[in-house]
Amino acid sequence: MEEIITQTSLICSGIVLITILITISALRFLANLFIIVIFGTAVLSPLGINYFVQLSSLAIDTNLLYLYSFGIGTICTLITVPLWGISSIMNFTDKSQVKKIQKIQKEIKDLDKD
Repeated sequence: MEEIITQTSLICSGIVLITILITISALRFLANLFIIVIFGTAVLSPLGINYFVQLSSLAIDTNLLYLYSFGIGTICTLITVPLWGISSIMNFTDKSQVKKIQKIQKEIKDLDKD
């Protein structure tokens, strides 16, 4: 009778386990990187547009820049929402992080009352 667990099957199981861990790490890294790049681009794009408008001496209505900023902020948030579950920077399931954020929000409210 043949052995159920062989050396080859153990090696294959180890390869599967290592591949899963590497893949999860890579996906989290890519999700974090994508979120940082999208949010960074969203924050810096109005500055870049305003700079190029000043260089080229074009007249663009300030309200259009405000509208663009609001739109790009909304769109970037909506684009990245599906990645929040994978990302470590946007994953708020860690209770210590939630408590820190709530403490900061409470402090802000207390400052607003003064």
